[in-house]
Amino acid sequence: MPHLVQLTIGHQDRYSRGMGCLGAIFFLGRFIALIPVLIWLGILGFVIGIVAWIMQIKIPAIGAIILVAGVALLVVVVLSYFSTVLVTGS
Repeated sequence: MPHLVQLTIGHQDRYSRGMGCLGAIFFLGRFIALIPVLIWLGILGFVIGIVAWIMQIKIPAIGAIILVAGVALLVVVVLSYFSTVLVTGS
């Protein structure tokens, strides 16, 4: 069965270097936007580690587990969002 959709891209004689550089700048901008997020996630992870350790002493362990699980979920959501944005570009 033949494909229902066909895509044909013609070769141009000249390509715009400016548009190629513009795409690279936006791609690097996403990496630059990721740096403060990673810093905050690192600080948050450090603080949560200390808080969870203190909570295990004073409060039953289930509270510390829920707290650490919530922060771990936040880290997974943020990193999956940025990996999707960096890979797909949208």
